[in-house]
This record gives sequence, C-alpha cells and structure tokens, in this order.
Amino acid sequence: MTWVWLWGAERREAALVAETASAAIAGLTATLLVWRLFQALELEAAHASAGLTATIWLLLAAVELDHWHRSTRFRHVRLGIASVFGASGAVALIAALTILNPVFNGWSETIVAGPGVLNTLLAAYLMPACMLVVGGLRLRARIPVAMGIGTGLVWFFAAIRHFWQGGEGMTLDHGISAPESLSYSLAVICVGAILFFLGVMRGVVMVRRMGTVLLGLAAGKVFLLDAASLTGLIRVAAFAGLAAALGGLAWLDRWAKAALGRRERA
Repeated sequence: MTWVWLWGAERREAALVAETASAAIAGLTATLLVWRLFQALELEAAHASAGLTATIWLLLAAVELDHWHRSTRFRHVRLGIASVFGASGAVALIAALTILNPVFNGWSETIVAGPGVLNTLLAAYLMPACMLVVGGLRLRARIPVAMGIGTGLVWFFAAIRHFWQGGEGMTLDHGISAPESLSYSLAVICVGAILFFLGVMRGVVMVRRMGTVLLGLAAGKVFLLDAASLTGLIRVAAFAGLAAALGGLAWLDRWAKAALGRRERA
C-alpha cells in the first residue's frame, strides 16, 4: 500500500518506483514459488529452468518499460536496463524453445516430468507466454503479444504430444499417430477461432489475421495430411467436421465484417 500513500502525497515519481517494484516482487515471488514447488516434487528439467528464468527476466524488463513509459526521469537509464533484462529473457526463452525443447531433443534433462497438464512444460512455455502477452497488452506493444501467442502455441501442442506420447516419448523420432494428428488439427481450429474472435472484439487486426492464418493452415492440413491416413467412416466424420469448421469460419467472417462496419459508422 506504500504506492497508494505516495500517490496521495503527490509524490508520483516515488509512487511509480513503489508500484513497479511491488509488481516485480509479486511476479518474482510467484515464479520462484513455482520453481521451488517443481524442485520439491523432483520435477526438474532443463526446459523448465530456462522457461522460469525467461519469465523472471521478461517480467523485470516489462516493469522497467512500464516505468519508462510513465516517467520523465532517467528514461535512457531505464531503457538500457530494460534492454539488458529483455535480451537475457529472450536468450533463455530461445534456448527453451530450441536446444532444450523436448520435442527436438531426447536427452535426460529435456524429458517432460509431471502428471497431466501440471508438468514441466507449464513452466517452460506457458508462464513466459503469459508474461509476454500480459506485458505486451500493458505496454500496448504488438510484438511481445505475438511472441507470447507463439510461445503459448508451442506449449499447447507440446501438451497434446505429452498426452499421447508420455514424458519420455516427446521427440519426433517416435512419429505422430493418426489420433494425435487429428488432435493438432482440432487444436489449431479452436485456437484460430479464438484469436479471430478476440481480434474482432478488441479491434486488433494482427490478432485477427493470425486467427485467419491458423484456420487456413488447419483446413490445408486436414485435406493434405489427415485425410490420407484415415479410412471409412472416420474419414467421412473428419470431412464433416472440417465442413462444419469452414461453415463456422464463413459465419465468423460475415459477423466480423458487420461488426467492423457498425464500429466505423459509430
């Protein structure tokens, strides 16, 4: 409550410092608690450590940038500090997405540990994804939001693969089964529809276009890949589901154009 008292005392510069420090401490505490919980449950993995490290540094960078936007003092210093913090977080996140990704590497430190959704993938990808999206929305910056959505998609598809293959069968060397492939298609359709809807509701063209691209990719995947591996009634059901999805997409497109038209007239 220190920052509330400082705002009342018209010491806004000090209030900004207190507010951003409080946000940073809260985020760091939550991240470190998750880290300790994973250690207590013996769910340690290299990708989880990298993801948690990225979350901490990205949080600190977002706090500095937020203060930089709302303050007139020490702006160059804050921007430099935010750049260092952001670069550190980006390096850790890139490592989690590439060399430490359990889908690409099967050595012991990249094996996914934990039951169901509550596993090391949560710390590796979902936490930094949420940090990027929330921070980007707070700062009104599109690039962090797009990066967060991309990282969230990595978590989503890794979680699906973990469901079908288990913690030790995450690598692509184990192949992709037909049910798993269909799960990816349904996931892309759901995520694309959600992004499309949010993009229209929030008036963010980039998010709406990302949703449209995902829906188009899902349709192409079903036609070119999934249908070839299915037979009989299952193939019929798959095409029926795709037809329903495309019909829903057409309805969403008409609804979006009508909503945008009403918004422009208002």
